[in-house]
Amino acid sequence: MRRALAALLVVAFVTSACTNEDRYAQTFGSPVAADASAFDVAVVDERGDVYVAVDTRIMRIDAGRRVEVSGGWVNPNAFTFDDRGRLWVADQARADGKELVARGREKNGAKRRRFATALPEGSKPSGIAAIKDELFVCRSGQRDVYRLHVGLDDVARRRGVVPGLKCDRAIMSLPDGSLVTATGDDIRRYPPR
Repeated sequence: MRRALAALLVVAFVTSACTNEDRYAQTFGSPVAADASAFDVAVVDERGDVYVAVDTRIMRIDAGRRVEVSGGWVNPNAFTFDDRGRLWVADQARADGKELVARGREKNGAKRRRFATALPEGSKPSGIAAIKDELFVCRSGQRDVYRLHVGLDDVARRRGVVPGLKCDRAIMSLPDGSLVTATGDDIRRYPPR
């Protein structure tokens, strides 16, 4: 658990203090430094594969190359994997659009939008975490955590704000079911519900 908390601290610090190229070098070394186009967030899945958000796409780092896993997003800076290996994305919207949570591996953009769930207006998702069939979105626009439930049809449905949780930077889940959130002032661990 200490390693997970330390990883969140590192991500929160690196995200706030460094340029994109510096973030990559400090987080992963230099295997892809030759292709140092900017990215905002990195996630490691249960197999140890590293995924990064680059512009409107989510890429997997494979032998020093970036391989597109999912594309066509507006700003996919918040994504995670659940315990079943499903990729979930909380996509920030353009000024006139909706912010969505959807499965990340759906290649058909129209189908993905049809099964996506819109977040409340002004959410500005900055992180997402999964615990079983629940998704928790860190909303920088409201400085809170919004919960969604994933049904048997693999669609995330809105449930509401989780009382008492504060977040505006990042969120992660720990193996025991607790959540860790980061704000500009603080990093907190919330016990399992």
